[in-house]
Amino acid sequence: MTISSLPPDLETQIQAYQDRLFGNIKPWDYTQLEVEMLKYFDQNWNDTSKVDALFNRFAGIWAIFYQLREFTQADFFWDLPLEYADKWEKTRNKRLHKGTPYYFRAMAAVIRGNIDRGFLFFHQALIEDETTFGSVLSTPAWKFVTLDYLSVDQAAFQIVKSRADWLDQRLCAYHQSRRGSLPLADLRSRVLNQPPLRDATFSLVHSVFRCEDILSLPEHFRLSSFASQLELDMLFSLCRIAEVWLKDRQPPQNKDERQLGGQLVRFFNSQQWLLDGNDLRTINSLDFEENLTALLGGTQGRLPRPFQLVEADLVLVYVLRNQVGHATTSSPVVYSRFAELLDHIFFGLFTIAEKLF
Repeated sequence: MTISSLPPDLETQIQAYQDRLFGNIKPWDYTQLEVEMLKYFDQNWNDTSKVDALFNRFAGIWAIFYQLREFTQADFFWDLPLEYADKWEKTRNKRLHKGTPYYFRAMAAVIRGNIDRGFLFFHQALIEDETTFGSVLSTPAWKFVTLDYLSVDQAAFQIVKSRADWLDQRLCAYHQSRRGSLPLADLRSRVLNQPPLRDATFSLVHSVFRCEDILSLPEHFRLSSFASQLELDMLFSLCRIAEVWLKDRQPPQNKDERQLGGQLVRFFNSQQWLLDGNDLRTINSLDFEENLTALLGGTQGRLPRPFQLVEADLVLVYVLRNQVGHATTSSPVVYSRFAELLDHIFFGLFTIAEKLF
């Protein structure tokens, strides 16, 4: 049994709170727990290690819920400690470091399937770390939101590793079908770890979790117009990342290159592939579903020319970015062929990373 380093009166109240949570005592008045916590904050607010000692004591209770796979309780259990911390900060006009509760709360939210909620907590933990420590590159929250699957010294390592493996499967498919050679480690070091691309990296990692989550559902749950809207939103996020990466490597030199189309024309030309403004205008004049079907099927249809696979990936990025950016769309092609579309868009991202970074 670990001996608590907290003051005895505070430890007594936390133990009573724990007993209440697990049904070992009758309803109990939380007032004295609040009193003891506020007193502890008054005495130790500017000592991060001591504030962490208190939150780590609560993390011990969280771990029981987590190990029992009671992930909802492991998430909402943190309401009370964070409520008292927030009350102390507002009444004292001072700040406590709260990275620990946000991090563990985020783990529980993600593992129970609430991706957006979990990422909000992980990024709040990151803000806490940044405000307290300045540099965040070695913190567990940073390792999570940048998909650092090489660092085992993080409580959420298994969650990170499983999503990194999912992304690596997309890379392996890219290697086989597009003859690429970009390893996941290089994608992280050459692209995801670049400070100017920090927000794009955050968005990409969030997208990986969302895409993996929706693809884990049986296909017959995803055959609706709303499913296609949800999936198009995910694809659109990835297309915006492609645009950010292109502009980072190809700073716009004219008005056309401020847009994705101009960026793609410049990139195609650098690779000695064929694409120009007239091609984009023809593509824009065609029906959205017609474009998707032709590009997915490897046929020319009414496209200006047949595109090889690696080119079709990037033309799909353009088609999806343009359509979803200007209209609320539902599409049978999207909900029936989402996995294929997703691979094409990821392959487009990998091509940009491999060729430009």
